[in-house]
Amino acid sequence: MESAVLRGVRETAASRGVPLDEFLRQAVWHWAIAESAKLMADYERQHPDDMRDWREHLMDQMFAKETA
Repeated sequence: MESAVLRGVRETAASRGVPLDEFLRQAVWHWAIAESAKLMADYERQHPDDMRDWREHLMDQMFAKETA
């Protein structure tokens, strides 16, 4: 017997014309991105200096690649 949640997921995927496995893959991908963003925001609130240094390091790397 299928749960109401699984049935709803199947119906949503079908209504969008997406195979169930692809629909679930995209859902997990979007969830993971959202969770990562939350973790980064939490870390940034707790360690603002570390995040500023990290961003500066990334910008330096990107600029070095652009000017190389």
